[in-house]
Amino acid sequence: MNPTLIAAIITITLALIFYSVGVWTEKIQKVLKVRHLVLFVLGLICDSTGTALMSTLADHSDGSKMGVHGVTGAIAIILMLVHAIWALIVLLKKDEKRQQNFHKFSIFVWLIWLVPYFIGMFMGMGTGNDVTIIGGADGPTTVFVAGKLGDNDMGYEQINMEMAKAIFEEPGDYIILDVRRTDEFSEGHIPGAINVANEIINDTEPEELPDKDQTIYVYCRSGNRSKQAAEKLAALGYTNIIEFGGIIDWTGEIEK
Repeated sequence: MNPTLIAAIITITLALIFYSVGVWTEKIQKVLKVRHLVLFVLGLICDSTGTALMSTLADHSDGSKMGVHGVTGAIAIILMLVHAIWALIVLLKKDEKRQQNFHKFSIFVWLIWLVPYFIGMFMGMGTGNDVTIIGGADGPTTVFVAGKLGDNDMGYEQINMEMAKAIFEEPGDYIILDVRRTDEFSEGHIPGAINVANEIINDTEPEELPDKDQTIYVYCRSGNRSKQAAEKLAALGYTNIIEFGGIIDWTGEIEK
């Protein structure tokens, strides 16, 4: 798995842990303390860091889901900021009554924050993609890593990079298709690959792919454009499309 993705999953998980521990230890102790504020802030920092890390993997992805999630996410992130600021003010004023009652607001904020967090997870489960990125500036980030390989509803198959590399070690009747831009392809690509940019795959069959029954292995930079291209090719009637991710995870030789 990509190191950046691992780091993002860890930080996003830590966001949930820090924020939940801060809220519930405050409730149990029935008084707001500095250590609770520290946990609130750590949760917010981890969520923001996870979002930044995931954005480096987005690569033209449309994984950010709006609608209800976007609205609740925006409310949640605003409440998290207000929560931390209000907690700081209460602590600075040393208002014992407000410190004792602050846990009610903390629970309220935490519950709202969980809504987009888990909506994101369920939306990710429904996509069947390897990685779904939900969140960012509009709310808590959720990453769903699916274990689904093989046939899917989009008419193409998926394998991981290790499987693809093992297949390419032996000659065969297949095409390796790089769907990045031409300038990206010229900077380095998997040996033997041909280039048809995702952006130019529309409603007509690419000239480079005349045989719709040919086995075609599709990749891009990080695995997002390759999924888009695989879906479009399947819709055009290509019957043996196999998507295998992005060249950033390729550990073999690079051809220029």
